[in-house]
Amino acid sequence: MYPSEAHSPAARTNFVLFAVVALPVLAFVLLQYLGLLSLARLAVIGAVAGALGISFFVRPRLGIYFMLFHVYAGLSFYLPGSVPLAVMATVFSAALLDFVRGGRFYLRDAGFAWAVALFAIIALQSILWARDPYFSLVAYSQFAKAIALVFLIVQFIRTPEDLRAYGWWIFIGAVATVALGVVNLKLGLETRLHAMGGVGIVRFAGAHANPNYAAAIMVSAIPMGVFAVRCAGTVFGRVAAAAGVVTLIVGVFATFSRSALFAFAFVALAVLLREVRSRKAYLGVLIVLLVGILLTPKYYWIRVGSLGGMGETLQRDWSLMMRMKALGTSWDLFTQHPLAGVGLNNFIVRSADDMLIRIGVHNLYLEILCGVGIIGFLAYAAIHYAVLKQLVRGIRAAWAPADAWIGRFSYCLMITFISTLISGLFASNEFNYMIWVPVAGALAIGNLRRGPTAGG
Repeated sequence: MYPSEAHSPAARTNFVLFAVVALPVLAFVLLQYLGLLSLARLAVIGAVAGALGISFFVRPRLGIYFMLFHVYAGLSFYLPGSVPLAVMATVFSAALLDFVRGGRFYLRDAGFAWAVALFAIIALQSILWARDPYFSLVAYSQFAKAIALVFLIVQFIRTPEDLRAYGWWIFIGAVATVALGVVNLKLGLETRLHAMGGVGIVRFAGAHANPNYAAAIMVSAIPMGVFAVRCAGTVFGRVAAAAGVVTLIVGVFATFSRSALFAFAFVALAVLLREVRSRKAYLGVLIVLLVGILLTPKYYWIRVGSLGGMGETLQRDWSLMMRMKALGTSWDLFTQHPLAGVGLNNFIVRSADDMLIRIGVHNLYLEILCGVGIIGFLAYAAIHYAVLKQLVRGIRAAWAPADAWIGRFSYCLMITFISTLISGLFASNEFNYMIWVPVAGALAIGNLRRGPTAGG
């Protein structure tokens, strides 16, 4: 061998490959021998967390997409609660640095800002007369985190390409929760399974903690999947999106959530009404919906049918009976305290004299009305009005030809948002991210409609 051959590119490549393969093995054996393997695991976790943290700080949109995926996929089942807060803090730090460098503030919708400010003041002062301030503070912190997420999404979803990716990550996250739920079943991770008493049937919840919440999440993501079916650039993309929509429909009904039927019916009707302008698209969407419904477990329709005889069902269904009792009790508390309410999120403690067990209202509108009174409720409703106004304007806007798809996207996002509000008729989810992620998307669409010089 000539001396020059020892330093040839091929020799260097072989050495690098050998080092990549051999050094981790040697390090593992050495750490195992020294009894330091547990420290090595912590080091690897720290290195991965550090790398992701740096990535999210340098490219905040990656952090936004991670949070979207986390919300819809239900990654809290696998990750500790500090992870999403750490990601949010990292992205928030990037936003602050952007401000220091002279960046714009993109959350500029005046109607939304005033409504949020008014509700925040009313909710905060309601803690003064709450029977248990702890419940109010927990709810208020959830509200603050929801607004922080809205701010970050609006701050970094600035271009049509960002908006499209935002929609994709919502859809992908929801499909992922179905896949993760199936994996949990196969691995025997039954902490996300909920047995249905009396019939020996297990309710599917994906990777989320509650089947009803999982169903609401999946239903709300279906419009984003429909948008992907219609606007994907390739045949493979459209087929993959259609398969994802079918997966979500099957997942929704596998939760056996009766409340999800109302949101799903609205989504299906709204999608079909939009697509009636194109026979092929109408037929395609209809086929996707029918396939998903036909794959639905039979017992779901039996359970939904039980709602027909409400009087008889109430006598046999403890869950339904207690929810109806909670609705009546919350209305009574509101009529007794119509202006100030009983304190944010304090129904659960103020209703103890009338309820056999401690439960929430299971209706976000009565939860707000009972907690903060009529003025606070109107402020909360004004937030929703500001969002719907932006979505309607996005649908009607005269977009440039390259961005014409944003009109369709606005319509699909409006369906998503309204479906979460319908789900709120059956759950106290007023501060869940599921509602506030579409809020942020609507405000981002408003910024795009006004153009780059409008502060957003």
